Amino acid sequence: MSALLADIWSLFRGSAEAGRVVPPRGITAWLIIAASAAMTFLAVIALAFALSANRVAEGWSAELASSLTIRISAPPDQVALQTEATLEVLRTTPGILSARKIENAEQAELLEPWLGTGLDVEQLFLPTLIAVEETPEGPDREGMSLRLKAEAPGAEIDDHGRWRKPMIEAARKVRNIGGFALVLVFGGLVAVVVLAVQVAVVSNGMNVATLRLIGARDSFIVRAFVRRITLRALLGALIGCVSALVLLQLYGMGDGGTAGLELRGLEWLVALSFIPIVGILTFAVTRIAAFMTLKRLA
Repeated sequence: MSALLADIWSLFRGSAEAGRVVPPRGITAWLIIAASAAMTFLAVIALAFALSANRVAEGWSAELASSLTIRISAPPDQVALQTEATLEVLRTTPGILSARKIENAEQAELLEPWLGTGLDVEQLFLPTLIAVEETPEGPDREGMSLRLKAEAPGAEIDDHGRWRKPMIEAARKVRNIGGFALVLVFGGLVAVVVLAVQVAVVSNGMNVATLRLIGARDSFIVRAFVRRITLRALLGALIGCVSALVLLQLYGMGDGGTAGLELRGLEWLVALSFIPIVGILTFAVTRIAAFMTLKRLA
């Protein structure tokens, strides 16, 4: 425990003697900075994708939850009567904000992605649709359903439940995928750090052997590697995090499909927390990997 505390203290205080063990430049230094920057960048982007997709799905689900569609399937000579009766029931039902019949032209526009343009809806004998918006309190759906059955037997209520459920499920899957992506990103960072530590220790084998001959303990040698590599990882994490946040800010200001790809409120703090997370992770992994590598060199 005392060695661990000494490593933590030396990380902030620094040690000129220990710093000479590890060269300040080299391929290992650039590898750590580049890897931590790339991994942190990907982590922030994965977080933004997961949160934004979840936000969109929840918004769509909330909009569908506050609306209804009533479908009227009746003989041609009764469609108009039942439509008017349905609208009258809706107008006199507390909790209904608005109700309107969806005209044939609007139905044709809704079907264009599947059936193309120039569609003659009247030839398809589609049921009459009524779009209903609810107040936040909502109506008594059971009572409204009973009234509709009595006054418009051909009216059927669609509460969009079959649409909301897949959206909620999709949002859950996106969150899970985002979490899995973060695990992979930080797992990849751990692998790179372990490799870099091994390369750094082995490439400085002469220095390590010399220090051991003059009585230096492994904890002293490890401290040098921990400080150098952790500080480089923090620098890379800062670069990657800031780059990702700037990119998200620029894309979030657009009007296209990426306009919703952004972080809001406390989500910014979650993204910024990746910097100390990378530092803590690198500190722990470097310390363990350095001790293990030094044992093999003994």
